[in-house]
Amino acid sequence: HRIERAFEARDEVAESGAPVESAAPWFVRRFAQQRWAILTPERSVRWTPASDKLEFGPGPAGASHHMPHPDDDFLLEAYRSVFGARDGH
Repeated sequence: HRIERAFEARDEVAESGAPVESAAPWFVRRFAQQRWAILTPERSVRWTPASDKLEFGPGPAGASHHMPHPDDDFLLEAYRSVFGARDGH
């Protein structure tokens, strides 16, 4: 089931070309009872179950200044396995 859900999310993102906007509804369906956020350098979205709405906004300030983390390679590989590799990344 995990693999099927991952491909479902990947396909939804691929259809629109807008990762944050197209991925957010999938995360709402999957994690409706949890608070979560998706942050990219360009865009962000937050979900709070109590508000029952997605809040879109700009990416975090200073997002282009990435600080390395020990899990970066693992997280990047997980992202690529779900959403596919992007050109130049």
